[in-house]
Amino acid sequence: MSGTDQPFFVDRGLGRHQVPNALRAVGETVVCHDDLYAQHTPDTEWLQAEAAKGSLILTKDPSIGHNPLEKAMVKRTGAMVFALTSANMKGADNAEAVVKARHRMKQFARKHKGPFIAKVDRNGQVRVWKMEGDL
Repeated sequence: MSGTDQPFFVDRGLGRHQVPNALRAVGETVVCHDDLYAQHTPDTEWLQAEAAKGSLILTKDPSIGHNPLEKAMVKRTGAMVFALTSANMKGADNAEAVVKARHRMKQFARKHKGPFIAKVDRNGQVRVWKMEGDL
């Protein structure tokens, strides 16, 4: 799967409307957590499934970079995770940041493959957070 046709997977913490709809409005393919998984599906389960599909995983859950089980799953599956840096941002801010960052995220994924966790800030900038050796 090339970087240009990779779907974005939106974690439940980012919701089902503002972020997904903003990405769809600019022509991106988007899948929402709640469209495929039960509300309380363990993160390790959907991480594994979405990594296998080659999805670009969007989350605002900072624990993904600290939780040993989640980090291990990212590493084992080669997941490509993008975490919004400000848990205080609301839906419209998250949507704006992700739309601004979408091309940078795809470029980052093409350059680095997986596994990784990168951070996305409110201005749409993407930077390395955790690479394979850090997971």
